[in-house]
Amino acid sequence: TAGRKGFTLIEISIVLVVIGLVTAGILLGRDLIRASELRATVTQVEGMRTAVNAFKLKYNGLPGDLRDATIHWPETVNGDGNGFISVTGSPDVDVDGQLEYEYLRAAQQLALAGLIQGAYTGKVPDVAANFYEVGTNVIPAKCCSRGGFVFWDNTTSVPKLLGAISATAFNNTKFLILGGIRNTNNLPAFNTAVINAVDAYAIDNKNDDGNPITGATLTLSTTHPAGLVYVASYCTQIIAPGVANYALTNDFEPACSMYFMIEK
Repeated sequence: TAGRKGFTLIEISIVLVVIGLVTAGILLGRDLIRASELRATVTQVEGMRTAVNAFKLKYNGLPGDLRDATIHWPETVNGDGNGFISVTGSPDVDVDGQLEYEYLRAAQQLALAGLIQGAYTGKVPDVAANFYEVGTNVIPAKCCSRGGFVFWDNTTSVPKLLGAISATAFNNTKFLILGGIRNTNNLPAFNTAVINAVDAYAIDNKNDDGNPITGATLTLSTTHPAGLVYVASYCTQIIAPGVANYALTNDFEPACSMYFMIEK
């Protein structure tokens, strides 16, 4: 209408450029924050490897499995001292009726020894409704708000799921598992993926060899069946025994759990 002017093409172009710069800055900032979180996760894993080794040197046993743990910390429970951080078997029951497993006590005893940050109960708060709580009996993971770390001694499950050449390739290997928390009576990593393939690859590539089924960092896809069947997924594609790739088109959907070798 008379007396009113619209925007010129130059003005519109300037506005679009400014919007583009702001958007690019936001995306770059988000990527930098995520990269920092992933680096912090790698640092966590390296720190916990160091903590376990320091614990063994000082106390002559593994955290959670230590036979004379109560001499050092009355609030914990002794392990059976068999050299394994046990997941299965009969748990101890404390005076409040809460279950205590060695693999949960591992975090508790590392913290009591001053080797990792935090304070952990080593107990199951509620078997029926709340088996795991990040920050309570599970070590929080820097990368994942709903994920955490637990210790685990492998027997035969991992090589079948990862398509290893040998059925006993990872037997008696001590792992630190990064997994999502699902409150059932199962290890969180077996049931709930917590990280997407691109982020898992970034951690593996920085911490190890970038291959999901070789080296000291192993990545498990929740869609792989429990046997030597090779399938594609949003996490990894296992092509043949010992041959696999990360699904690097997936930078959005949590589809992976990760296993970090602590001791072979």
